[in-house]
Amino acid sequence: METTLLLAGLRVCFVTRTDCLNRRGRAYLAAAGGAPDLTLSVTEPEIEAARTAPDGARLPFSEGESFALYRKLAEALPRFDAFVFHAAAVETAGIGYAFAGHSGAGKSTHSRLWQTCFSASFINGDKPIFRLTDGRFYVCGTPWAGKEPGQNAPVMRPLGGLCFLRQGKEDVIRPLPPEKAAVFLLGQTILPPDEESAARQMELLDRLARSVPLYEMACTVSRKAAVLSYTVMTGHVPTVRPAH
Repeated sequence: METTLLLAGLRVCFVTRTDCLNRRGRAYLAAAGGAPDLTLSVTEPEIEAARTAPDGARLPFSEGESFALYRKLAEALPRFDAFVFHAAAVETAGIGYAFAGHSGAGKSTHSRLWQTCFSASFINGDKPIFRLTDGRFYVCGTPWAGKEPGQNAPVMRPLGGLCFLRQGKEDVIRPLPPEKAAVFLLGQTILPPDEESAARQMELLDRLARSVPLYEMACTVSRKAAVLSYTVMTGHVPTVRPAH
């Protein structure tokens, strides 16, 4: 079967064995008509390889197909000035902000605090797409968004800032200079196997580091930490919703 999704402004046709993307990607279904920008399929060995979860558990065949297609998408996107980035992304006032970090750094918790404290809305909880278009980077929702429901939306928003988090005893945020950003950025992306696409993705990461405000932050799991990151990244002191 074929399922065409609208992702980062691109019509992507997925040729599938199961209905995995009809369910997962329902909100991203493209309108009928129009040729796809990209057509992707995966082999059965690729699906079987994707069925092993990070914790060693075996995923259902449909989930394996979904994640194999996600990886194939990630490898193809640099041709369209885009790439998948491992982060949680939210929007406020029409601008997207993303939080990245190693597993357990708190990106999901921090982005949820933005949602509960400042009425921000999720763009994607785990695997958004960053795309350079019209000279500006945008952060875009995808159906691959983590385990919790409601953490993705079929939207494309200008990327206003990217913050790399780590746990700390105090809340401290500082700008991340472009010349020090490479190791942070590379740790959250999938480089394509072919040299041309990998080289283009490296060019995109370098441009991202030089055109989007980047930050590194040591933080606690607290509303105070969220207020600090919001104030620095948006340039505005937020009105904080009361805790319930």
